[in-house]
Amino acid sequence: MISKKNRITGIGAVCFFSFLIIFLLVFSKRLILKFARNELLSRGISASEIIFELPLNFFLTDVTFDENSFFCGGNAETVQFSLSITDPRKLKSLSIENFVLPIRASSKNGVKTEKLSQIDRFPGELTLRNGVFLFSGKHFDLDSLKMKKEKSYIKGYISSNGLMLYMEIRDSCGIANFVAESKDTLSFSELLEIRDFSLRGQISGWNFKGVFKGVMLIPALQNSCSNIDDSVYFNFQNSSPEFQIPGLGAKMTFEENLIVISLEDLYLPVKELSNLEVVDYKFSGKLKVKFEDGTAVFEADSIKLNDIRLFSKFLCSDTLTFSEILIPDAFFHVNFSDRWVFIENLVLALGNSDIKITSFFKFSDSSSIHIELSADSVYVSDLIDFTPKELLPNIQGIRGGGYFDLSAVFDYTRCFPESTDFRINSNFHGVEIYYLGSKLDIDSLSRPFSATVRIGSSQGEKIFLGPQNPNFVPLANLPKSLIGAVIVCEDGSFFSHRGFSQFHIRRAMRENLSAGRYISGGSTITMQLARNLFLSDERSLSRKLEEAVLTWQLEHHLSKNRILELYLNIIEFGPNIRGIQEASRIYFGIDASELNPLQASYFASIIPNPKRYYRLHYQTGGISAYWQEKIVKIMKLELDRSYIDSTQFDSFSSLVLEFTQKE
Repeated sequence: MISKKNRITGIGAVCFFSFLIIFLLVFSKRLILKFARNELLSRGISASEIIFELPLNFFLTDVTFDENSFFCGGNAETVQFSLSITDPRKLKSLSIENFVLPIRASSKNGVKTEKLSQIDRFPGELTLRNGVFLFSGKHFDLDSLKMKKEKSYIKGYISSNGLMLYMEIRDSCGIANFVAESKDTLSFSELLEIRDFSLRGQISGWNFKGVFKGVMLIPALQNSCSNIDDSVYFNFQNSSPEFQIPGLGAKMTFEENLIVISLEDLYLPVKELSNLEVVDYKFSGKLKVKFEDGTAVFEADSIKLNDIRLFSKFLCSDTLTFSEILIPDAFFHVNFSDRWVFIENLVLALGNSDIKITSFFKFSDSSSIHIELSADSVYVSDLIDFTPKELLPNIQGIRGGGYFDLSAVFDYTRCFPESTDFRINSNFHGVEIYYLGSKLDIDSLSRPFSATVRIGSSQGEKIFLGPQNPNFVPLANLPKSLIGAVIVCEDGSFFSHRGFSQFHIRRAMRENLSAGRYISGGSTITMQLARNLFLSDERSLSRKLEEAVLTWQLEHHLSKNRILELYLNIIEFGPNIRGIQEASRIYFGIDASELNPLQASYFASIIPNPKRYYRLHYQTGGISAYWQEKIVKIMKLELDRSYIDSTQFDSFSSLVLEFTQKE
């Protein structure tokens, strides 16, 4: 039995030791908190509140990191970390929530940061939630990151904006082997997206070497994509981190809010764009990309495109080849969210000639386009050398001389196509064509000649344009009313222009854009003659270019009357009906010289689509009231321009057009 005295002594001892333990805990906790706060401050970390729990757990709120800290600045709402009891210098775990942290690679102003490959300094468990990383002026959102260290490797994942990336880092004799892969899409705005990718390699210090596999997409180019399987190299040691893909000849340097891209003979397969297939190319040069308020600002320096091969039926029937395109200078802005491009300046070099382009494109329901083009002293020889031979199949070997100055403006708004505008001004200085190739001889057109016409005939129809052809009618034998009707319908400024009419081009653009399809070509009479004599009815850039060259040559070598004479004797007026003489005999049973103003106006009215109107009118036995009114309006225009007089108008405007039908 314990004595009363011993019981009192025992209770006192328990109270003493209890008080001592409580005193030590309180005192040591305060001491540890004071020590922790000072230690954190010495490392550039401050917090409004620090809570300590046994064994060595710390909770920080409203945390700020200065540039001398491990995180090189930034802040966090909460930070939690636990230290190892056996080695308090080591982090057992670290958790940071609701943070903004800059990332800086190497030393700056004497501040040293840890190397990527120092796995031994990595906490046993790292958790990040709801934060933003700042890197070279750009921000990267992070939903969560969880990494766990087990002996010699670190394993975990990163989740950001719907992207889940799995990572593993293993330490092998001081070299960190890195593996990362994801089936999701990593988006860099509409400039670039990468999906189904993996990255494997080694980290040494602040360098990474490895292999990247994945699919690269460019959403702005209708999701044009390329499969990448190539070696890569990262260098974060310098103040401007560097990224290289040696196999592609690509290098990127990250500076403050700026990316510098250097390319050498780059080729990436490009998805077919709006019926345009990019078969091959090589891209070299330097691009600087700066991001400002959601807009990417591009500055190009010495861009070179070599061995370009393109195919589109709207260009020509063959694959186009450009040996070289030089862009010595370019400055443009791209806004992917609002979908617009502003080319502030782009210089295209053609030999000794420079073409300067300024334009604005907006891609939306209210799409708009504005293009300004200016060029001083463009040499004809440079332009010919630049143009792929596939674009000029009928005038191979063309040669010319002289130079010209050019300025042009084009404006278009989708919601108001009727306002489409096109203006062009040019000054020619000794410009001439010496040779059009072995297929063509413009000088021969001033005398009787034979032509093979491909329009309206798949095999080509041979027609002689001269007195030996019984259906050929000299212009002097044709009634003035026919000439007037054709002029007012097809080319009102025929006798004043030099082969081209901006009014015709502008009107055709407005009609086509308003209709949403091709309905008018804007061709003058001379352009139509060039097409009928030498070309086909193919709708392509190739035909338009050749048509332009040949039109200019026709205007320089032939008189207006000769052009009109050839035109009326060669164009179609129905299926297998060529020339005005044959048409007059079939439709009205008379010679072309006998046509009256009503009949002449009818022929002028069907020139745009003679085969269709042959079926609608001639084969049905007559024209509609609407078409009757149409040809009377043509006669009124002739009257206003003195091609017919009032007596002729009064006499024939009241008559109903009648055809002579075959028995």
